[in-house]
Amino acid sequence: MERNGQEKNYDARTKVLVDWFSQQEVIPGLKVNGEKTLGENIGDNGGLNIAYRALENSMKQNPLADKDGFTLGSGSSLPGDVCGQATSLRSLLPTSSTQTYIRRTSVV
Repeated sequence: MERNGQEKNYDARTKVLVDWFSQQEVIPGLKVNGEKTLGENIGDNGGLNIAYRALENSMKQNPLADKDGFTLGSGSSLPGDVCGQATSLRSLLPTSSTQTYIRRTSVV
């Protein structure tokens, strides 16, 4: 079955996310499985996009000097608290969801 233009566009855009996340290491030598985490990654990026648009709309009425503060709260966790004792080996397996630290920092 031939794919229409929208499906081809979706495939091309999601391939970018899959490829990028598949290169991210949770811990040295252990990479994320970008295909298995695609839904979460789309959601994270979509949520951040909506939040950024809301900030831009808000700034029309309440201007800020710049938007740099937008990223300050995102990904504020240090890699140590993710890869340390609170994270089990099971959550690091390539078949699990994207690691929290990578999810928080990569969408920014």
